[in-house]
Amino acid sequence: MHYSRIIPVLLLENESLVKGRKFKKHSYVGCPINAVKIFNEKEVDELIILDISTSKNGVNYSKLEEIVSESFMPIGYGGGISDLNQIDRLLEIGIEKIAINSELYKNSEFVRSAVARFGSSTIIGVIDIKRDFFGKELCYINNGKTKTKYTLEKSIRLMNDLGVGEILVNDIDREGTFLGLNLNLIEVLNSQSNSPYIIAGGAKDYDDINNAIVKGAHSVGASSCFVYQGKYNAVLINYPKI
Repeated sequence: MHYSRIIPVLLLENESLVKGRKFKKHSYVGCPINAVKIFNEKEVDELIILDISTSKNGVNYSKLEEIVSESFMPIGYGGGISDLNQIDRLLEIGIEKIAINSELYKNSEFVRSAVARFGSSTIIGVIDIKRDFFGKELCYINNGKTKTKYTLEKSIRLMNDLGVGEILVNDIDREGTFLGLNLNLIEVLNSQSNSPYIIAGGAKDYDDINNAIVKGAHSVGASSCFVYQGKYNAVLINYPKI
């Protein structure tokens, strides 16, 4: 029986924890070390950390090592991964899963090599989707800045072919909006994906997350509803008691 997980997805920018809306307008919300300590106390299943500043600074191994040393839970990491040696080093410092987005489309053979070398359970394929003028869901890379020719369905087929162990699907149009998760993703992924998956983007509260799980979502990732509280979005790290 599949165990549904509820996973905080943390965004790093220049060593700080940030939060945005629709992959834009990121603002500071705290220290990642403090957030990890709180999530430890909340007995969180696992964390995913996505660094959105690697295009300028590269992978910040020292900060990641500091974060891992404080964490009691498994951590997945994504951001600027394009080399097998990077994955080697990340695993050495204690990262358990590697999330890859841009290279899936720019150099899929690298991802295939990573799966073969490190095992499918180590590699998460990240699909960032956004709807075009006609409502078609297209996939984006480079932190949502660059559109590809891949539809959601075509990306899922690519993930199946590459053999990734897990898929993370972010809905760019909903991210940070509290509009609710895109429940339409569940049916598509359940019918087409060979791998377990995480849907993310727009979770408004714990009832919304639970509704997605009841409807069949393997796992749910969220950020804003774990970071903000109240109508004024005061920063307060939280996590549901389950």
